[in-house]
Amino acid sequence: MALGDMLLEAARTARSESCLIAPFVKAEVVERIFGELSPDVRVDMVTRWIPAEVAAGVSDLEVFDLVSVRPGTRLFLNNMLHAKLYRFDQSYRLGSANLTGRALGWRAPSNIEILRTADGPDADLRALEQRLLATSMPADARYRDEIRRQVDLLMKSGFDPRPLAAEIGGLSASWLPTCPSPEKLWDVYSDPVNARRRMVESAFEAARADISCLEVGEGLSEIQFYRVMSGALNQMPLVRLIEREAETGLDAAKAVELIAAAGGTAPYATEEMWEILAAWLQYYFPDRYRMEPTGEVLRYRRVLG
Repeated sequence: MALGDMLLEAARTARSESCLIAPFVKAEVVERIFGELSPDVRVDMVTRWIPAEVAAGVSDLEVFDLVSVRPGTRLFLNNMLHAKLYRFDQSYRLGSANLTGRALGWRAPSNIEILRTADGPDADLRALEQRLLATSMPADARYRDEIRRQVDLLMKSGFDPRPLAAEIGGLSASWLPTCPSPEKLWDVYSDPVNARRRMVESAFEAARADISCLEVGEGLSEIQFYRVMSGALNQMPLVRLIEREAETGLDAAKAVELIAAAGGTAPYATEEMWEILAAWLQYYFPDRYRMEPTGEVLRYRRVLG
């Protein structure tokens, strides 16, 4: 289960009050959480609006609009905030994850994050929450507009958002690779001119698209490229789901069902998308995945160390 889904599950249990504390907050995430909270639950939210971060897209000023129309909900700002803490009545989730799609596993490749559960009254966590609420500034429309003005000035000055890219953008959680020949990806990356001559044009273009989608930087060695690609693939929410299913054997029919349930758009038939993904898993994780001789069932085995 993605961290975001765990957060939604906790939100459904709240009956009285909730507090959401994170420096980076995206409107689409807040909207999903609010959708799971009972209308009777009071909500306090603490975040920060630093113009450079808003300009980079790691936080959305539109969160103010969502808070403004929800009864019993308040938004506070604290530019020194770094803590990530989420309370639903007396149940806490705390760790490293911001309220962004990548942090919560709803965008791919997702960040590697942690949220641990602490149930029951916790004096230290409650004291932190109360201290933040007491020392933070209530957000209002006037200040929101001033931050927006500063963001506009930054963008006009040629501001570079790339240092914060780990929290923004990303692919849909249902993204799947499209190149049917994962063993050709390095050739396309390292020597695209010659690779194009040796490949079917559609496969070459698919390889280029996959490399671009996974945001592979320039100048990598072959082993670095392999690690970047396998690391990104390993963080895909759908891949993690397939990994769990493959521990007991995942047949093609079930795999196709999982891919279809993930939604999203794909350039090929679902059956073909599964064949491509299975090829990638076996190529990038040869010690973990194997297809049974029948070619119908993918199996996964854990590797220690």
